[in-house]
Amino acid sequence: MNLKQVIRLIDVFYIGVILIWIAFRFDLPVAVKVQLVILGGATIIYNGYNWVKERQKENLIKRNEHRIVHLPDLNVQEGSLRKILNENYNIKLTY
Repeated sequence: MNLKQVIRLIDVFYIGVILIWIAFRFDLPVAVKVQLVILGGATIIYNGYNWVKERQKENLIKRNEHRIVHLPDLNVQEGSLRKILNENYNIKLTY
């Protein structure tokens, strides 16, 4: 997990929760309480959503890593390309 993901989790489980806790814990004007709750909730939702989206992208990349084949630039005809792929990379092209 990279640093961005760790920071997102801190935002979700620490900063967003602290903002909401402050709104209910201290005697503040109602407008300030509402703003803190909205900001805390938005922090949790926004960063939680981005964390999930990034994890799904990481998992998709990991699942498809074995499918990626890097081929050299080949300036050959279609029949020759099929032969090269089949012999060198064990890839059979079907149409």
